[in-house]
Amino acid sequence: MTMPTSLEPAGFAAAIQLIAAGGALLCLIAAAIEDGWRYRISNLLVVGVAACFAAYAAAEGSWPFLGWSLAAGVCMLAVASIPFAFGVFGGGDAKLIAVMALWTQFAGLPRFLVVMSAFGGVLCIVWLVRKHLGKANVNAAPAAAQSRAGPQPEPEPEPKPLPASAPAAQATDGEAAAEVPAFSRVPYGIAIALAGIDFFAFAPTSPFAAWLPL
Repeated sequence: MTMPTSLEPAGFAAAIQLIAAGGALLCLIAAAIEDGWRYRISNLLVVGVAACFAAYAAAEGSWPFLGWSLAAGVCMLAVASIPFAFGVFGGGDAKLIAVMALWTQFAGLPRFLVVMSAFGGVLCIVWLVRKHLGKANVNAAPAAAQSRAGPQPEPEPEPKPLPASAPAAQATDGEAAAEVPAFSRVPYGIAIALAGIDFFAFAPTSPFAAWLPL
């Protein structure tokens, strides 16, 4: 059974489904913003998308509908665990794909994956360009500062540290290693969230199909 192509815009069940789909859409928007800003997707947003689907499925009142949705979610969780194991996806990315599969089911999954891949490709290009420009700016800054300061005297050789100072040096190295470098990974959750937004806004199987000119 596939996602119904439209909902009758009347009745308590239809209102619950409309509210639930709107809540999931807001969670996706928040996930895109959070992953772009903090390079992570909180579990609260993933649970929010899943909880909204649970309310939608309860209003639907169809066991086959729920079964196909769960099957799609489990399949996508298994598939997304592969890039997660290789470090391509974060844990939030894999979980967000799985909960979105609950909404799309198998019928809307191909469109979701194609749109996600398209947004992901654009995102990777933008990320690579920004990373290259960021490295260029970092490398150019010391040279520019040295040219403005003029010739500098050769620095005196630093004395060798005493053995007692070794722990302090190790602590400094540890603090530097703990810092997260800029552009350390692609925030792929943005592409996943945008594909989910596309599903809700434009897909023929969207829960909003009765209210949108699809």
